[in-house]
Amino acid sequence: MINLAIDHVRPELGDKVYAAFVKYVIHNRPVEEVASELGISVSSVYVYKGRVIGAVKEWLEKYDEKENEIMASSV
Repeated sequence: MINLAIDHVRPELGDKVYAAFVKYVIHNRPVEEVASELGISVSSVYVYKGRVIGAVKEWLEKYDEKENEIMASSV
């Protein structure tokens, strides 16, 4: 479910935000290495991570609401 959410929010985040998140969180690479490779500051990597997590959380909440509406209407 998390991967589905990440795929859905990816277009709204931008390539650099997504790349930083994947390299740092998914591939577990050192924050300094990710920042250097992408030409951004270490603090930006942390900010980008937060943006992705926030967007994923929001998408999951909307998904859950829609699923609850479907369940309620089918009863």
